[in-house]
Amino acid sequence: QVTATPQAPLLQTIVSDWRPDFVFCLKPGSGYLGGDFFYGEDSKCRALIAEDEAAALLSEEETPKGYQRAIVTFLLTCAYLKKAESSSTCCFLVHPSLNVADHETVERKTRAFLGELAHTASHEPQLLEDLSADALEDLARTKGGFPPFEALRGSFTKAVNNCNVIVLNQNTPADIDYSEGFNILIGGNSLGRGVTFPALQTVYYCRSTKVPQADTMWQHSRMFGYDRDGDLCRVFLPPRLGTHFRNLTETNNALFKALAEKGVEGLTLL
Repeated sequence: QVTATPQAPLLQTIVSDWRPDFVFCLKPGSGYLGGDFFYGEDSKCRALIAEDEAAALLSEEETPKGYQRAIVTFLLTCAYLKKAESSSTCCFLVHPSLNVADHETVERKTRAFLGELAHTASHEPQLLEDLSADALEDLARTKGGFPPFEALRGSFTKAVNNCNVIVLNQNTPADIDYSEGFNILIGGNSLGRGVTFPALQTVYYCRSTKVPQADTMWQHSRMFGYDRDGDLCRVFLPPRLGTHFRNLTETNNALFKALAEKGVEGLTLL
């Protein structure tokens, strides 16, 4: 078997027929952004949101500030990439819940906020700059030479008006295409396995569960990959989930280290 989430096959008892006879770890290639980059203690791409923001996002209340900032961050990233002519594709993954009804709620709020930004761009240009100030400052913190808003205004407005909002769940047509353009992708279980997202620069993750499962949560880390600009990557999530993912990263690192040094025989269940 080949797996990116090795907990289940490796954490078998010594008498289990499912316990592997040997393990070979494939090391990531040069330029790969994985767990240490996104969730390590010194990660510069995490952007914390309120612990209770998921409840606000999935309710009938106004769109919470953290999600607004995530959308603006994504649009600024699109504007930068377009102006620099480095990429015409950029994706934003939104993982709020496994429920289809929640996806529809987030889609509605996303389209409404994009509409507000489009109106502001046309009628209140200074307000648009003010709304983007915090996100721009944060991106400039990691991306050297990030231009001021005025230099990105035209590209930002085009990104607002040409952004695709796509829901990916059991009701989504199989042939939907998000390989090009600026895409906000909203979903749940359909985002977790057997799917990759090109130029995935921004992630908003607030899905919670009473009993977190290591392999399931690790499957949700779709931002791992090669075709990302690490200086522009941002992961928006509440502190508790940030701690979960950091613990997962440290546990996986320890697991891989044990395998490299002692092989599968070196693994012991406590």
